Amino acid sequence: AALQGTAGAGAASTAGVSVGGGSSPQSPGGVSSDNGEQAAYAHAFDALKSNDYNTAIARLKDFLHAYPQSPLAGNAQYWLGEAYYVTRDLDDAELGFRAVGEQYPTSPKAPDALLKLGVTQVDEKKLTEAHATLEQVVQKYPGTDAARLAASRLQNLPPSVP
Repeated sequence: AALQGTAGAGAASTAGVSVGGGSSPQSPGGVSSDNGEQAAYAHAFDALKSNDYNTAIARLKDFLHAYPQSPLAGNAQYWLGEAYYVTRDLDDAELGFRAVGEQYPTSPKAPDALLKLGVTQVDEKKLTEAHATLEQVVQKYPGTDAARLAASRLQNLPPSVP
């Protein structure tokens, strides 16, 4: 499945979850970064758009190593999780999405990453964790697309086992 602009991977690879919220894969609105940073990020994202996920993973990791404080780092971390998710490396996807909230909590991708963490947990059959994560999206990011999608996902989950 080809990647859509801000929606992550296509419907087939994300189990029907499309994440938007208006943040672009390029530089977040109004945030400037130096040309080397932007070029490295674009180079990684180009591999992702070309469905060359192994190359994208390597380039995104290189970007995060070289520019950990970049305004683009939260986006890069999100897309790293997404690349792992699309390749069905769910353990690394879970780590990747979790890292957005832990390392880049103010990133525009934080709500989407928490949602995708919950979706990944559903796919891993970690339903109790998924329920808690999706509830957290609804509570932490009310009124967002991520919260609406999380609420929809919650309705389709079996009741959480304490």
